[in-house]
Amino acid sequence: METISLDEYLGREFQGVNPTDDFERDVNELTRGNYTTYASICEELIDLCQSPDTPCQSIEQSENELYEFVYSYPELEIFLNVKFNPNDAKSSIPFIQERLVGRETVLDLGCGNGLKTVFYALNGESRITAVDKSQKALDLLLKRAQRYGVEDRIELVNANLLEMDLGRTFDAIVAAKMIHECGDIRTVSHESNMHFKMDKIDLHLSPGGVAIITSGGYSIPYEVALLMSKRGFKDVNRHTIFKHGDEDQTIMGVVGYK
Repeated sequence: METISLDEYLGREFQGVNPTDDFERDVNELTRGNYTTYASICEELIDLCQSPDTPCQSIEQSENELYEFVYSYPELEIFLNVKFNPNDAKSSIPFIQERLVGRETVLDLGCGNGLKTVFYALNGESRITAVDKSQKALDLLLKRAQRYGVEDRIELVNANLLEMDLGRTFDAIVAAKMIHECGDIRTVSHESNMHFKMDKIDLHLSPGGVAIITSGGYSIPYEVALLMSKRGFKDVNRHTIFKHGDEDQTIMGVVGYK
């Protein structure tokens, strides 16, 4: 198994990804002419999120449709990361990685295609259980892990966080820019699944374990920190991982210990 720097790793993974000013053309090239489908799915999700009366379940169904489309085109997912979240991986991975040192078992929630997961496996000693509700995402993670020779260090689980019960606990739980998923990504909200998700994290974290959650903006990290404290987590702190003039591009981290 090779050990490589983060810059080298991201350089490999993002090689050849060069977004232009013509987003529609870029997406059409990556999806074989399916920009219209992509745009329609996004518009539906945005409309649902802007209504305070939309049930979380309806938003989650729309999210699932979007992710199933995106993961059908592996290059599109990488392109969207580079286009809209250029600072996420480079900033968040070191923040998370240093808190995994000495943790034998790690639960990586909402792992997606494994961009972060595989780097954790490459540069740490932990045994990682990677969870995502999209089987397409897990298939991409497995291919990436195989390219780097770390597939034996990562267990894949196809599950929804809201319904998950693995029957065991972990020394560390990571939720990197996913805690807003499962129906909680909206402009105005009178309903939230956040407390259910925090219950699942609490259920699966070993005594003395660490929960590491990253998110864009300020409101969600505040809510997460509050819910951690209410559940008796210790030394709960919010951290600015990457500060940007645009709040949506600011990346925050919340860390708490059980």
